[in-house]
Amino acid sequence: MNRVLPSSPVNSALSSPPIIASLLGVIFIAVWWSNTYETDAVLALKGYSPIAWVYQMAHPGNFVLDFPSGAENYRMSAFMHIYPAAYRLGISPEVLLPVVVAFEIVLLSFAMFALCRVLAPDAPLAVPAVVIVYVIASTARDINLANFPQPYLTGQYYNIADALRILGIVMVLKNRALFAAILFAGSFATHPTMGLMGVACGVAMQLMRPREIPPRQILAAATLFLLIAGGWLLVQFGAATVSAGQIPVHVWIEMTRAFNYHWYTVDNGFFTINPQQFFLPFLSFLLLLAYYWPKDAVRSEISKKALAGILAMLGLSLAGLAISVFVPFPFLIKLALHRANDLVLFIGLVYVVNGLWRDLTVDAWWQRAIAATVLVSPWFVRPFPLIVSVILVSPACLRVLGRRSASTGDRIVTALVLGAILIIGLYKAAGIWAALSPFDFFRAPQMLWLLTLFLLAGALFARRFGRQSVQALVLVAALALALNWLNDRAETRNMARARDYLNAQVWAREHTSNSALFMTDPTIYYGWRDYSRRSSFGNLREWLHTSWLYDSHFDRFQEGMRRFGEFNIDLKPYLELRPPI
Repeated sequence: MNRVLPSSPVNSALSSPPIIASLLGVIFIAVWWSNTYETDAVLALKGYSPIAWVYQMAHPGNFVLDFPSGAENYRMSAFMHIYPAAYRLGISPEVLLPVVVAFEIVLLSFAMFALCRVLAPDAPLAVPAVVIVYVIASTARDINLANFPQPYLTGQYYNIADALRILGIVMVLKNRALFAAILFAGSFATHPTMGLMGVACGVAMQLMRPREIPPRQILAAATLFLLIAGGWLLVQFGAATVSAGQIPVHVWIEMTRAFNYHWYTVDNGFFTINPQQFFLPFLSFLLLLAYYWPKDAVRSEISKKALAGILAMLGLSLAGLAISVFVPFPFLIKLALHRANDLVLFIGLVYVVNGLWRDLTVDAWWQRAIAATVLVSPWFVRPFPLIVSVILVSPACLRVLGRRSASTGDRIVTALVLGAILIIGLYKAAGIWAALSPFDFFRAPQMLWLLTLFLLAGALFARRFGRQSVQALVLVAALALALNWLNDRAETRNMARARDYLNAQVWAREHTSNSALFMTDPTIYYGWRDYSRRSSFGNLREWLHTSWLYDSHFDRFQEGMRRFGEFNIDLKPYLELRPPI
């Protein structure tokens, strides 16, 4: 029997709000710095930023000859209108954008803290702290099925829509329907599909306990949401926006499949030749979520609602994947319903981190070491390596196989483990060796050394200072690794090329007429307009994709094809590639 020593000052710090807040403050500053490091140079090369959009609206005479980049669709997001509003007050978008990034960080962190307190009210403060660091400063969420890089803090609308719908879910869990309706409507007006997925999650949760809220309140909430969301939809969206417009459907699908990163997960090979990118880590995450889900004895109405929301989002994700393969209907493809698994990650992270945190103090030293390894994995490899998760949940499998007081959760975990083994076997039989890399973590040297470190630390620290000391070790390690990861993330940008392109744009702005038209390198997406404030002839991706992607303007599609045709390149062989180039 292990002897637990009295808490040390370090352990006491884990429950100290001022210390936790101070540590998070350091992380917030580091996150903000890493995402705004030499912003002007980065955006000059990257383009497609709110900066170009603002100047296009404020100085249309400068862009009379411009080929549309697609950035004009920012107008469809209510939140983005703060940029032109601020410009009219004398605040340039270059100045406002870093402020918006800071706002994204704070708002999303607040939303995750609120979600943690409602889903795991008894968890120590360190748990929401780790969850927040996961969300804003790690790859823990970078396994969404829509291939959307996370964290994505660029002064745009995504994190605002996320934060609003998370807060809406919190209000649903607290039975505050009117507040939930306002927040969901705000999320919808910021990003319609993300808002709708939040609504679907909230409705699924409420259906678990339909009588908890009076029918009149539900009716009032639904009416309020429809008035706000419906009004915004009527003002901003047209028939072509939600369809293929005059572009033939088969052509629209061929072109978007070749160029789109997010809508065609199956065609992009993330379940076949590249399953280690999203599918296997997400499967591993679901395995941990099932293992750490509240047991029958402590299951609450809140967790039942959360389960309903998670199952609904998994259902939407499967529907989105099926639509992208089998349903040639542009409106449904544009919804990208498989992106709903992002909400599974938001909700599930609370339970997974809380469970891993508890496992840092269990009797078995090897479990403490494995839990610590999983907790810090998002800063080393793809998050939640499958083989490590399988080892961690093995006690549940042993209870089922040994027929010793196995719970429903144990059986679900065992079924998922067997399913994972079967899937890996199928990949091996098909010769897809890449699929084994997250299963065999010894191929990643960092993970081998990391596991060794925590095996030693888990044994030595617990023996000398008590099992709770492992929690202190992991918290300090997580914060240090997050800071190092953020520093590496900022410094790996191609800054020399970006600075040169920024200088070229500034030169163009200062030495050419407002009506000048530039033919830029067609392989640089999308930078030019942001700092030159001059028209661009466009680039390959704008001609063939983004200029007509969201609003399906047929004239832009035709003009883009005409401009690409000047290069005498046969596009058809590239459209037939699987996965797309």
